[in-house]
Amino acid sequence: ASVDPGSTDLSTGLPVVLQASDNAPLALSASTAPVAGTTINLVTSNIPAGTSFGAVTLGFAQFNPGISLAGIGMPGCFQYTDNLVTLLFFPGANTSVPTVFNVPNAPGLTIQCQGLVFAPNAAVTTPLGALSSNGLALHIN
Repeated sequence: ASVDPGSTDLSTGLPVVLQASDNAPLALSASTAPVAGTTINLVTSNIPAGTSFGAVTLGFAQFNPGISLAGIGMPGCFQYTDNLVTLLFFPGANTSVPTVFNVPNAPGLTIQCQGLVFAPNAAVTTPLGALSSNGLALHIN
């Protein structure tokens, strides 16, 4: 979702004309390290204005590098997990939303996570109107 104007020769490229506002990419993080039997927050941040809803998806498979989502109308976005479970959220006017995650009592298990939002009215979005975050691996202690 970030605007990259490409390389510019400043000696000939002045004055600089901005074409669009730059936006931080959608991001997913954990509030703390996952410890078996506890509760943590999976925080989706940099949610653009106009987002209708979002989701945190969970799975066991990690796709590294990610699978391009350009074919479904999300160029520049990638899928990093197999999305076995979906936790929906409705951000309203918030740019950051915590999603409660009950860490299973399974030390040694790794759960893959990713955030997604549907923001068709956002200033910078994809033809589908959706954005995806980074992937996040939760290694349960």
